[in-house]
Amino acid sequence: MEIVAMLFVVGLAFMALGINVFLKMISPKGKVFPSCFKCGRPMVQLQHLGTDMPYQIKHYLNKYNLPAHVVRRFICLKGHRELWIAPPVGDQRKSIFVSH
Repeated sequence: MEIVAMLFVVGLAFMALGINVFLKMISPKGKVFPSCFKCGRPMVQLQHLGTDMPYQIKHYLNKYNLPAHVVRRFICLKGHRELWIAPPVGDQRKSIFVSH
């Protein structure tokens, strides 16, 4: 009786593993964030922010006394779009996005 129970559990484990592999194969691939609206290619994150920070981002940093290095800057390699992302502060649920 113990062997039958053990074989049943092993069979369920293999079935769960097979279903998991099958679902991964048929699931749609996720889109890389962020991507350019115009060309659809993934954007590249820059390590340095530069001096041309948008007013909205500067105001947000000054309002919450945040350092400039918390902001992330992404650009399209073809020069179509630039995206600035500031993290949420306190009980905010969303980040601040500014696009040029």
